[in-house]
Amino acid sequence: MPLSEVTDEHAAAPASDANGDDVDVDDAAADQAPEASAPLACIAPESTPRISTCYSMALELDAFVARTAAEAPRTHAWLADHAQRASATLVLHLTESVRHQGDDRFRFLAMARAAALEVDAVLTLLANRGVCTRRRRAAARDATMRLVDALARASEA
Repeated sequence: MPLSEVTDEHAAAPASDANGDDVDVDDAAADQAPEASAPLACIAPESTPRISTCYSMALELDAFVARTAAEAPRTHAWLADHAQRASATLVLHLTESVRHQGDDRFRFLAMARAAALEVDAVLTLLANRGVCTRRRRAAARDATMRLVDALARASEA
């Protein structure tokens, strides 16, 4: 299941907007968070199909990280910031790998793989602090491990 389709197991509590009208909390959060179902893609046309696939997966993971970080209370802002930095690093290393060949490309893909594992670790810490549900964390773990495997395959090409 794509991360963009994972929802919390509880129903959203009603809330009010500035005009006092009832709004769904999830709708209010969606107005502030980037659209996860169709992340923007901007990787160079000379990239390999495997790297392009990894890039799309990384963007989906980044959208999940952005939503999760936005939900984090201030007491966990440092972890939310770390998750966003690691996720951005992952996407940027993938982008940089396209410009290189051979050992240099392998090095950037290895750094992207390390960043993906770092994202996974930070999401575990956020889950331990109650920032996301077990279901969302499990979906993110699955997506992250698929990405790590895809990055390993891209490194072989």
